[in-house]
Amino acid sequence: METTRPLITFHAHAVPTPPSFGPLNTLIILRSVKHSDGSVSPILPQIRLKLRSFTYDYVHQVINNRFHDVILSYQISDRILLEARNNQVANSPLFMVLSFEVTETATHGIHPILNGEDSCSICLLEMSTKSKPSIMRLNCCRTFFHEPCLVPWLKREGTCPLCRSPLAM
Repeated sequence: METTRPLITFHAHAVPTPPSFGPLNTLIILRSVKHSDGSVSPILPQIRLKLRSFTYDYVHQVINNRFHDVILSYQISDRILLEARNNQVANSPLFMVLSFEVTETATHGIHPILNGEDSCSICLLEMSTKSKPSIMRLNCCRTFFHEPCLVPWLKREGTCPLCRSPLAM
């Protein structure tokens, strides 16, 4: 089964919170999978986060630490920041609920982060059991790569191909 990224639908709603809620922003993330038969299954548990700010790097780091998927984390972070920018009231923290639904299709399967499969983030080819000895995972963003793809990249660039963290070869 292919592991290309299926459709992900985001919904977000934010409201300013009263001072009694404290100085931090509250974010609740609800996840679900829409199956090919039309049924929807929630993915539990829901995720509750307290955010000190809505700066891009900070939000992306917090989200990526939860999902360990750089592309999905960028998509979620973009949606959070857009909603925060549209609803920010001066000096007032936000309460935000973000939900996303991953659509499962017969040709795509579900998102790799949900079913444990993955593909090389450089060549985008599927990881197979035959290539297992040559699979490498970087700790900076916990992404998988084929060794023949990653080693030349690291020699040439010296950074992670996705998050650009400096790495020693």
